[in-house]
Amino acid sequence: PGGSRCGTVAGLRDLLGSHVSAVAVDTPGSVLFGQRDAPRRLRGLGNSLMPANLDHSAFDEVHWVSDREGFAATRALHRRHALYMGPTSGAAWLAARWKAQNEPDARVVVLLPDEGHRYQDTVYDNAWLRRQGLLLGRLPARPVEVDRPTDGGPEWSWLRWNRRGLDAVV
Repeated sequence: PGGSRCGTVAGLRDLLGSHVSAVAVDTPGSVLFGQRDAPRRLRGLGNSLMPANLDHSAFDEVHWVSDREGFAATRALHRRHALYMGPTSGAAWLAARWKAQNEPDARVVVLLPDEGHRYQDTVYDNAWLRRQGLLLGRLPARPVEVDRPTDGGPEWSWLRWNRRGLDAVV
């Protein structure tokens, strides 16, 4: 999340109204939504530095998706929908899929930010995933709800952010 995501949310809310809900997808060990900086293997998600263009108050929920779950979701997205995407897209799809299942009357839109070409020898390679200890047998059915950002992870978890600033949540 940052300029493009916050700008998209602001534009949709201007066009459709304040009822538009925004879900941020991050990964454990990222400082973006109040966790401590730690090594991350899910590239494209997370950061060690706080960008100036991240408006925390734009988001209603935050999901932290682990590397194993993001990689498995990427492969499931390809298998089920023939979308050859990268792990950032897989993580976003996992959260959007869960949101759509839990709110069947809602219109859920997901931004898939990366393609799969760079991950052919990693995320799409069973042998590489096994060697790294990252091969997940099946997708988790749902995330674990947490009360604080520091409680998120190491597996898929989520927090009701409720359009608050970072200081109000942390």
